[in-house]
Amino acid sequence: MSESGPGRPSRFSEEEKLAIVKEGEKNGVKAVCAKYGINDATYRRWRYKALGIQPRRRFSLEQRLQVLKEGQKAGVKAVCAKYGINDETYRVWRYKALGIQPRRHFSLEQRLQVLKEGQKASVKAVCAKYGISDQTYRVWRHNSQGIKPRKHFSLKKKLKILEEGSRDGVYRTCAAYHINPTTYYNWRHKLGFTKLPRRGRRERFSEEEKLAILNEGYENGILRTCTAYGISLSTYYHWKRTS
Repeated sequence: MSESGPGRPSRFSEEEKLAIVKEGEKNGVKAVCAKYGINDATYRRWRYKALGIQPRRRFSLEQRLQVLKEGQKAGVKAVCAKYGINDETYRVWRYKALGIQPRRHFSLEQRLQVLKEGQKASVKAVCAKYGISDQTYRVWRHNSQGIKPRKHFSLKKKLKILEEGSRDGVYRTCAAYHINPTTYYNWRHKLGFTKLPRRGRRERFSEEEKLAILNEGYENGILRTCTAYGISLSTYYHWKRTS
């Protein structure tokens, strides 16, 4: 016997419906639905009514697009509250409308597995496999090793650090802000601070700074280090011979 339709009385009383809902919680929804010949949607409707839950409203494609348009004008939170949907549902609709793949959420175990694969294979290949960026991979690696992610500085803050470096010394300033000298000189080059007041060309670097540059060239590559500090390869090798 099928479920009642419009204009036809239900074959189950309210007490029987409540008893079926309780039985489904104990024995499982599928088993109870098969036993009484009802479908999952009917069971959920009875359960919502018993618990006083408002059934979730279904939106057509046109209605979803209308909600997204209103969200652009009135704001996401206001539109979600108006139509009784959450932020995540709104984002999923927006991703589908724009053809964007929703960002995948990884558990802690999955992140560790990705990091293990990155140690064996190349990081770029692993990131492409799981659809994550290099920056996301580095953040996961920092968190797993207890390392704080690199701090991002605003343009105003970078200019202030460059001014302090020209006044108080590069290495002292870099140590104060926990950045390396390579980053400092990259900022100076990109922001056009090549005309900062500094010592004469021959006294540009102290002996300690030269040794630090030599060590950095050994670790990060000579050409990259020379470019960062604005010195030639011949100067680098001259320092190496005389150190």
